[in-house]
Amino acid sequence: MAGVRKSDDGKVSTKKSKKSSKTSEHDPSLTNGTSLTATKPSKEKSRKSESDSDKKAKKKKRSRENDDESKAVDADAPKKKTKKEKSAPKEDAGDAVPENAVSRFRISPANVKTLAAQGITSLFPIQTNTFDIIYDGNDIIARAKTGSGKTLAFALPVVERILANDDGGRRRPGRGPQVLVVAPTRELAKQVATVFESVGQGLQTLTVYGGAPYQPQENAMRRGIDVLVGTPGRINDFLNKRQFLRFDNLDYVILDEADEMLNDGFAKDIEAILSAIGDRPTQKLLFSATIPDWVEKVAKKYLSPDKVVVDLIQAKISTNPDITHYQMPVYWTEKHKVIGDCVRLYAKDGRTIVFAPTKKECNEMVVDTRFALEAQVLHGDISQAQRESTLKGFRDGKFKVLVATDVAARGLDITGVDLVVQSEPPPDHETYVHRSGRTGRAGAKGISITLYTPRHVFWLQQITRKARVDFKILGCPQQSDLIGAAVGASVEAARAVLQSKHTIHRDWRAAARDLVSAFDNDAEKVVAACLMAANGGVTASGSMPSSLLTGQSQYVTVSVTSQRGRVFGSGQIFNQLRQHFDASVVDAVKNMRMRADQAGAVCDLPVECYAEVAALPESTGIALATTLPDIVEKADMPPPARGGAGRYSRGSGGQSNGNGRYGQRNQWNGRR
Repeated sequence: MAGVRKSDDGKVSTKKSKKSSKTSEHDPSLTNGTSLTATKPSKEKSRKSESDSDKKAKKKKRSRENDDESKAVDADAPKKKTKKEKSAPKEDAGDAVPENAVSRFRISPANVKTLAAQGITSLFPIQTNTFDIIYDGNDIIARAKTGSGKTLAFALPVVERILANDDGGRRRPGRGPQVLVVAPTRELAKQVATVFESVGQGLQTLTVYGGAPYQPQENAMRRGIDVLVGTPGRINDFLNKRQFLRFDNLDYVILDEADEMLNDGFAKDIEAILSAIGDRPTQKLLFSATIPDWVEKVAKKYLSPDKVVVDLIQAKISTNPDITHYQMPVYWTEKHKVIGDCVRLYAKDGRTIVFAPTKKECNEMVVDTRFALEAQVLHGDISQAQRESTLKGFRDGKFKVLVATDVAARGLDITGVDLVVQSEPPPDHETYVHRSGRTGRAGAKGISITLYTPRHVFWLQQITRKARVDFKILGCPQQSDLIGAAVGASVEAARAVLQSKHTIHRDWRAAARDLVSAFDNDAEKVVAACLMAANGGVTASGSMPSSLLTGQSQYVTVSVTSQRGRVFGSGQIFNQLRQHFDASVVDAVKNMRMRADQAGAVCDLPVECYAEVAALPESTGIALATTLPDIVEKADMPPPARGGAGRYSRGSGGQSNGNGRYGQRNQWNGRR
């Protein structure tokens, strides 16, 4: 590979070669298992075959632009600078072509036009840092965040290499595939095939996956194919059960989302496919967002010892920096309502994907009246035809909310997803990375909200540590926030109508006059009522707050700030509450969470205490909470120093029976 020297153990040296100028222009600084830094692709790569004598013969005839190349060739030689060399900075300053421009790579003019028609004039980092490595024939393990353009990163150089070496043989009827791409899901396989078709310029691409009839796929193989994209199970069916697929023409093997194929239980299928290829020399490309142990084992067994590792996820951070991550505490019975409120508050008019752990919960959520959103489900029980119809409707904006199991986290390339909501955190950080990665794609900003109960705290902490996710705490949406968001959206919609060139129909004007006249000419009241009606109306009690900690409407969240410095236990908070409330109110306290800065705590009180808390002066340190501070969750809590086995030193289980008006004080425990 130009600019990279590989040692016998497969490691890649970062030392620049003195024999080639191109190493100084494109030196990725790679080692096996380490991350790749920014590279500088250049036009000189297309001239690799020129000998030194040819360059000297043409040196005097070169233009000023090519003169830069001759200087680069001799850049490492210990000689005195010439006048032309001294003028190089001036010429470089006039070169307006970006380093990641499509025109700087070995891409055919036809594909340059194809990419430009799609709005692609420059490449993303994963594409710039892998193009030459792949084009030059190296095996590669490429690791980059989800949504960073990995599909084009392997499709483009492979297609260009095939087209450059085309001798017409690929058009033979009945030919086997030259490229094999294995993907974990039908959706991803179809998307990969679409990319190959867009840049393939006549290459015959076939997609195979379960749930589709065999006969049309076999007929396509009889006619001859160049690129085969499929799921592991269906590819193995053609290899073993149908015995219809052969690899005698195979040159490239690509594993896309390799980590997800492990999660789906395809490890044996993948190894069976790679074993079927046998000793045939093929270039193997492995793309993944994470590199679990199984992926490393496969790479060690089947990839070349001289493979190149390109890791663009610095410091093992595998989440997208364009995504803001929130964790939201909730009581399990309130999840569907809270999720619906999150969509209304944070998705604006964009698309949302909601992840649920089971098909049953997906189905229950979309029919829950408290969820109250137009949504469709996507899970394993959905037929292939319905799945494709659902995804098309979601892409086309016919509905804005997709409720799915993890099948949607693998391979769906849907732009414009502004919000991802997870009804509970997954037990492993890789799944979290793929779920949250459905938003914030291609440089856009996104939001990921994960609901949790105390029994999920450990999983959140594992995700935080292993995926380096910086979770921000977010309280459950309040009715006042929802009203504000609805008002803002309605006002903007009305303003757009008023500012448009279209004339408001006379029937609307007549109705407006009648309404204003019927209500004492109070235009403000009438407009407000219309805005309310456009959003489903709001009841008189609609602005009453609910618990920020659980989403339960029968509780309000109270903030308690210590008046005596740092707080080391809940006992100090209870003593402060006893100074201002009677015993029955204190006994009704639940869901206490200590502040991370040790300045106090937040807790829930029955909603009947709302007026009593609101009337307290600021000097008491007790107030209604409008947002949640950083809190210490149960799994982070050190055991009580002494006194009882219960939570926060309140006795066994952290509960007290109480004898006042609010009855037993039950802990928020997330039990079903």
